[in-house]
Amino acid sequence: MPRSVVVTGASSGIGEATSRLLAAHGWEVIGVARRADRLAALADEIGLRPVVADVTDPAGVDAVRAAVGGRLDALVNNAGARSASTRSRTRTSTTGGRCTSPTCSEPSG
Repeated sequence: MPRSVVVTGASSGIGEATSRLLAAHGWEVIGVARRADRLAALADEIGLRPVVADVTDPAGVDAVRAAVGGRLDALVNNAGARSASTRSRTRTSTTGGRCTSPTCSEPSG
């Protein structure tokens, strides 16, 4: 029985590359992403089980749980999301840098 893994953010970037690598090494990949078209294309190419879901939504988490069924050997939590609280703390400094820490300050000079 192959090992199973859920990869969130599987439709592009690091999540896609991770899905490809794990599938090539015999893992059963359950790929999760919001972009159905890209996920379907990847499923056709590497044989992953696609789950179109937003893991920031409880219904999306339920869809992933249903797709897994029973045993799960690994989780690659790669979904990209920014919460409203993170956005509110992010600001651009006068030097053009980004600061996401609630205690950020300008560089001393």
